[in-house]
Amino acid sequence: MNQSFELCLSARLQWIDVVVCSEIREGEKYVAAARRRAFETLDCLAELEANSCNPVYGERVPPLLVETPELADHYLTALGQERELVEELYAEEEARRQKERLETEVERERLARRAQALTCIEAGRWSELDLPTPEDFLQQLAAGESVDAHGHTFSYDEGDDVIWMDNPYNSPGGFSGTPTLVMCREILTHIGCGGMYGPEP
Repeated sequence: MNQSFELCLSARLQWIDVVVCSEIREGEKYVAAARRRAFETLDCLAELEANSCNPVYGERVPPLLVETPELADHYLTALGQERELVEELYAEEEARRQKERLETEVERERLARRAQALTCIEAGRWSELDLPTPEDFLQQLAAGESVDAHGHTFSYDEGDDVIWMDNPYNSPGGFSGTPTLVMCREILTHIGCGGMYGPEP
């Protein structure tokens, strides 16, 4: 005996209690309890059928329920609700997987850009990254000039001995100390590899 048929049979037998108790004086509370048990059994049946690759009944009213409209209607309604839930869960899972695939692709592209940037940096091809060389960067800062690098704006304040910065989102920041070639190279390498200084909005 398969599980779907067992649940269907159980619900039909439980409905006998509904019929019998409805004939008993003051049996309303027993009728309500029996009806609830039968409906709960049909809810289990609907869940089983909605999640099955090969449903026994599907959208067809089980033969045992055909002569009991309340049970038949409840089964079809519960099945429809379960199928909606299954579709929602499937859509959510597919959206999650799509998001994971997108994040993986974005990360792959980021790593590829970083690898390409490091190759350019090691070869001294800063212009291919649309960046000044560390030497030019240092020279401009030392001369009190403002330097742009991928949306970052840098300027050196000799009085405060600070390299002030605004990031692409106009969030301010700074680097303490007199600019050096090593510092300039580190800053440009970080930016050239796709990094950003300061907070994002």
